[in-house]
Amino acid sequence: MMRLAKLPEKSNGSVFFGYAAHLKILGRALAESEVASLYDESLSEHPKFPRRHFLWPAVILILVVASLVVSLFLWRRIRRYRPYDSQVPKPA
Repeated sequence: MMRLAKLPEKSNGSVFFGYAAHLKILGRALAESEVASLYDESLSEHPKFPRRHFLWPAVILILVVASLVVSLFLWRRIRRYRPYDSQVPKPA
């Protein structure tokens, strides 16, 4: 179950949405080297997820080809219903 953490007297009143794992409450201040070692330990516990590969070039190619097909279709349709240029007299 996820609970909201709110510390009105210790924070700016914002709410933390999420979870916290491996909490440690210490009765003293930590030295810089101790903080660094705790940080390094937490990085080694961080799960490695596989990257999702999205084929952007394929999507872009499909969009370009589709737009060209639609443009050609509309151009031919407009040309069909336009009066022919040879029948329209040109101004002198």
